[in-house]
Amino acid sequence: MELYFYPETLLIENFKSIRRLELKLRPGVNLLVGPNASGKTNILEAIYSFHKALFPPGVAQNSILATLAYVLEGVRFVLHGRYVKTLGVWP
Repeated sequence: MELYFYPETLLIENFKSIRRLELKLRPGVNLLVGPNASGKTNILEAIYSFHKALFPPGVAQNSILATLAYVLEGVRFVLHGRYVKTLGVWP
């Protein structure tokens, strides 16, 4: 049996140029459209970093908060992560 899940909500705070962003996502393909330097790549990097628990050098002085809600087989799961610069880890 294969299990399928999709991200439902993405909340990013204090990541690169993003102060606070909440996106509602739908199953299937979601497109990020906007002018150059509007933060599209930063959104993708935040998702990647959230899953890898690694952040690039030069992280903002504020702690980074990321929340990602998934739906798996009709059940909603929410992952919360906070990167604290002084610790360098996701507590």
